Amino acid sequence: MTRSEPGLPAKPHRFSSLLDRPVTMHIHQMLRHTLKFRPLQVRRVERLTPHMQRVVFTGDDLDSFVSASPDDHVKLFFPNSAGEIVTPVLGEHGPEYPPGREYSPMRDYTSRHHDASGKELTIDFVLHGEGPASLWARRPNPVSASVPEARVARSWSPATSIATC
Repeated sequence: MTRSEPGLPAKPHRFSSLLDRPVTMHIHQMLRHTLKFRPLQVRRVERLTPHMQRVVFTGDDLDSFVSASPDDHVKLFFPNSAGEIVTPVLGEHGPEYPPGREYSPMRDYTSRHHDASGKELTIDFVLHGEGPASLWARRPNPVSASVPEARVARSWSPATSIATC
Protein backbone atom coordinates (compact mmCIF):
# COMPACT_ATOMS: atom_id res chain seq x y z
CA MET A 1 0.00 0.00 0.00
CA THR A 2 1.37 3.35 -0.93
CA ARG A 3 0.32 6.93 -0.65
CA SER A 4 1.27 9.80 -2.85
CA GLU A 5 0.68 13.46 -3.20
CA PRO A 6 0.38 15.16 -6.57
CA GLY A 7 3.82 15.76 -8.00
CA LEU A 8 5.67 13.63 -5.39
CA PRO A 9 6.91 10.05 -5.71
CA ALA A 10 4.81 7.36 -3.99
CA LYS A 11 5.86 6.52 -0.41
CA PRO A 12 4.96 3.41 1.58
CA HIS A 13 2.05 4.01 3.94
CA ARG A 14 3.27 4.24 7.54
CA PHE A 15 1.04 1.28 8.53
CA SER A 16 1.80 -0.92 5.51
CA SER A 17 4.06 -3.25 7.52
CA LEU A 18 1.23 -3.82 10.02
CA LEU A 19 -1.18 -4.72 7.25
CA ASP A 20 1.08 -7.55 6.08
CA ARG A 21 1.16 -9.27 9.50
CA PRO A 22 -1.14 -12.13 10.53
CA VAL A 23 -4.13 -11.11 12.60
CA THR A 24 -4.65 -12.72 16.00
CA MET A 25 -8.22 -13.58 16.86
CA HIS A 26 -9.37 -13.05 20.45
CA ILE A 27 -12.27 -14.32 22.50
CA HIS A 28 -13.67 -12.25 25.35
CA GLN A 29 -15.82 -14.08 27.82
CA MET A 30 -17.83 -12.96 30.78
CA LEU A 31 -17.06 -14.61 34.12
CA ARG A 32 -19.58 -14.64 36.92
CA HIS A 33 -17.87 -14.67 40.29
CA THR A 34 -19.45 -16.27 43.30
CA LEU A 35 -21.32 -13.51 45.08
CA LYS A 36 -20.03 -12.90 48.56
CA PHE A 37 -20.75 -10.04 50.91
CA ARG A 38 -17.56 -8.68 52.40
CA PRO A 39 -17.75 -6.34 55.39
CA LEU A 40 -15.21 -3.55 54.90
CA GLN A 41 -13.46 -0.97 57.02
CA VAL A 42 -11.90 2.24 55.78
CA ARG A 43 -8.12 2.12 56.03
CA ARG A 44 -7.41 5.59 54.63
CA VAL A 45 -8.93 8.45 52.67
CA GLU A 46 -7.26 10.80 50.20
CA ARG A 47 -8.83 13.88 48.57
CA LEU A 48 -7.67 13.77 44.94
CA THR A 49 -9.47 16.90 43.71
CA PRO A 50 -12.20 19.11 45.18
CA HIS A 51 -14.75 16.69 43.66
CA MET A 52 -12.95 13.33 43.87
CA GLN A 53 -12.14 11.29 46.95
CA ARG A 54 -10.17 8.03 47.07
CA VAL A 55 -11.14 5.55 49.77
CA VAL A 56 -8.98 2.53 50.55
CA PHE A 57 -11.00 -0.23 52.18
CA THR A 58 -9.70 -3.24 54.06
CA GLY A 59 -11.29 -6.44 55.28
CA ASP A 60 -10.32 -10.01 56.04
CA ASP A 61 -12.35 -11.33 53.10
CA LEU A 62 -10.44 -9.26 50.56
CA ASP A 63 -7.71 -11.92 50.37
CA SER A 64 -10.23 -14.11 48.47
CA PHE A 65 -11.53 -11.21 46.37
CA VAL A 66 -11.02 -11.74 42.63
CA SER A 67 -10.51 -8.98 40.11
CA ALA A 68 -9.65 -10.61 36.80
CA SER A 69 -10.14 -7.59 34.60
CA PRO A 70 -9.81 -3.79 34.77
CA ASP A 71 -13.54 -3.37 34.16
CA ASP A 72 -14.67 -5.51 37.11
CA HIS A 73 -17.19 -3.79 39.28
CA VAL A 74 -18.31 -4.17 42.85
CA LYS A 75 -21.62 -3.28 44.43
CA LEU A 76 -21.31 -1.15 47.55
CA PHE A 77 -24.17 -1.04 50.03
CA PHE A 78 -24.46 2.19 52.01
CA PRO A 79 -26.21 2.86 55.33
CA ASN A 80 -29.95 3.46 55.07
CA SER A 81 -31.69 6.36 56.84
CA ALA A 82 -31.48 4.45 60.14
CA GLY A 83 -27.71 4.03 59.73
CA GLU A 84 -28.00 0.28 59.09
CA ILE A 85 -26.65 -1.75 56.25
CA VAL A 86 -29.46 -4.05 55.12
CA THR A 87 -28.39 -6.31 52.27
CA PRO A 88 -30.45 -8.75 50.23
CA VAL A 89 -30.17 -12.51 50.07
CA LEU A 90 -30.23 -14.17 46.68
CA GLY A 91 -33.60 -15.84 46.32
CA GLU A 92 -35.19 -17.87 43.56
CA HIS A 93 -36.14 -14.72 41.63
CA GLY A 94 -33.13 -12.56 42.39
CA PRO A 95 -32.27 -10.37 45.39
CA GLU A 96 -34.79 -10.40 48.23
CA TYR A 97 -34.72 -7.94 51.10
CA PRO A 98 -35.97 -8.65 54.62
CA PRO A 99 -39.63 -7.62 54.88
CA GLY A 100 -40.41 -4.51 56.90
CA ARG A 101 -36.87 -3.12 56.80
CA GLU A 102 -35.54 -0.25 54.73
CA TYR A 103 -32.94 -1.65 52.38
CA SER A 104 -29.54 -0.07 51.93
CA PRO A 105 -28.89 1.98 48.81
CA MET A 106 -26.54 0.17 46.47
CA ARG A 107 -24.15 1.60 43.86
CA ASP A 108 -21.77 -0.02 41.37
CA TYR A 109 -18.12 1.00 41.31
CA THR A 110 -15.07 -0.04 39.34
CA SER A 111 -12.24 -0.65 41.75
CA ARG A 112 -9.15 1.45 41.16
CA HIS A 113 -6.79 -1.11 42.69
CA HIS A 114 -6.92 -4.42 44.55
CA ASP A 115 -4.06 -5.63 46.73
CA ALA A 116 -4.82 -9.21 47.81
CA SER A 117 -1.79 -9.58 50.09
CA GLY A 118 -2.47 -6.24 51.80
CA LYS A 119 -6.22 -6.94 51.86
CA GLU A 120 -7.00 -3.55 50.31
CA LEU A 121 -9.57 -2.39 47.77
CA THR A 122 -9.29 1.17 46.41
CA ILE A 123 -12.33 2.99 45.04
CA ASP A 124 -12.57 6.58 43.80
CA PHE A 125 -15.78 8.47 44.59
CA VAL A 126 -17.01 11.48 42.63
CA LEU A 127 -18.39 13.99 45.13
CA HIS A 128 -21.48 15.32 43.39
CA GLY A 129 -25.11 15.78 44.28
CA GLU A 130 -26.89 14.33 47.25
CA GLY A 131 -26.67 10.61 46.47
CA PRO A 132 -25.94 8.07 49.20
CA ALA A 133 -22.39 7.36 48.04
CA SER A 134 -21.43 11.03 47.67
CA LEU A 135 -22.91 11.90 51.05
CA TRP A 136 -21.12 8.96 52.69
CA ALA A 137 -17.74 9.75 51.06
CA ARG A 138 -18.07 13.51 51.71
CA ARG A 139 -18.34 13.11 55.50
CA PRO A 140 -15.55 14.86 57.37
CA ASN A 141 -14.25 11.51 58.64
CA PRO A 142 -15.60 8.55 56.67
CA VAL A 143 -13.20 6.30 58.59
CA SER A 144 -15.49 6.54 61.62
CA ALA A 145 -18.72 6.30 59.57
CA SER A 146 -20.69 3.16 58.86
CA VAL A 147 -18.82 1.38 56.13
CA PRO A 148 -20.30 -0.14 52.99
CA GLU A 149 -20.21 -3.81 52.23
CA ALA A 150 -19.02 -4.95 48.82
CA ARG A 151 -19.50 -7.85 46.49
CA VAL A 152 -18.08 -8.57 43.05
CA ALA A 153 -20.82 -8.63 40.48
CA ARG A 154 -19.15 -9.81 37.30
CA SER A 155 -15.97 -9.77 35.33
CA TRP A 156 -14.83 -9.84 31.72
CA SER A 157 -11.77 -11.99 31.31
CA PRO A 158 -8.82 -10.59 29.40
CA ALA A 159 -8.71 -11.49 25.72
CA THR A 160 -7.48 -15.00 25.02
CA SER A 161 -5.61 -15.62 21.77
CA ILE A 162 -7.11 -18.53 19.86
CA ALA A 163 -5.76 -18.43 16.33
CA THR A 164 -3.86 -16.41 13.82
CA CYS A 165 -5.07 -15.80 10.29
